[in-house]
This record gives sequence, C-alpha cells and structure tokens, in this order.
Amino acid sequence: MTFGEVIGNLRRYDKAPVGGQAPAIFVAGSWDPSSEAIVEWSDAKGGVPFGRRPILFYLTTVKAALRVLGSEYDDRVANGEAEAMCRKLAYHVTEMNAQRVRHDVEPTNIDGLDQEFLRIGPNHASNTKGFTIYLSPGWWIGLRKGW
Repeated sequence: MTFGEVIGNLRRYDKAPVGGQAPAIFVAGSWDPSSEAIVEWSDAKGGVPFGRRPILFYLTTVKAALRVLGSEYDDRVANGEAEAMCRKLAYHVTEMNAQRVRHDVEPTNIDGLDQEFLRIGPNHASNTKGFTIYLSPGWWIGLRKGW
C-alpha cells in the first residue's frame, strides 16, 4: 500500500484508542505519496513495525492526521487530492518535529503549571505528583519568564 492510498482511506482506520494504543501511520523513505505505508496499532512512542522491509517509520496517529488535514478532508478525497494531502501532512509533521512539539496529542492547558511545578534549584523543578525534572539551560525562559 502507498502513503497516498493510506491518506485516501483514513476514515477506514479511524478507531478509538485501546489500551494505550491507537492506529498510527508508518511510512518508508521520503514520505512522498508513492512511498510504502501501512496503518498499524501503536503506542504513543511510535516505534518501527517489526520485520518490515523497507523499514517503515512512525509518522503520526490517524486521529492526528485527520486533525491536521482538517474539515475539508472528505471533500478533498472525493476530488482525488490524496497526493496533495500527503504532502501537507508530511510537511506538517516535519515542521512539528523541527519545533520538537508533539503533534499526536491534544494540546494541554498549561495555566496551572505554577501550581503543579515548584522550582527547587537552577534548572531543577519538582512536581506535586512526586516527579523531579532537570532542564537544559534556557529551556523554560520562553515558557516562564522570570525563572
């Protein structure tokens, strides 16, 4: 199956997550519409399907792909625009990866971060749930001015 065929049939793979796994898109090579691709159940960390040749890499979940492709997805599929949607999705995932932002999870409200995390030293914070994190210098400057 090709990446274009997978994108053209996303509704068929749109299933609710089960046990921490969700249908995810795996693509070979350069992520162009003719690249080999599959949809398999995967956990949030992605991974590589075992024994696949060529090696297929985790792209995103089906739900995240549908969010990226937007409300016009069904109309564009009906108009035969699966290849254009492949390029749009590949571009979006590439950009999100460059920004190191997860694209396969719903955004979280961060208004309560100051209630959940407490700075306990330089680049060192503690979470009210018992987690301790160490941050690289400057990481939180853009997120939390004044730290």
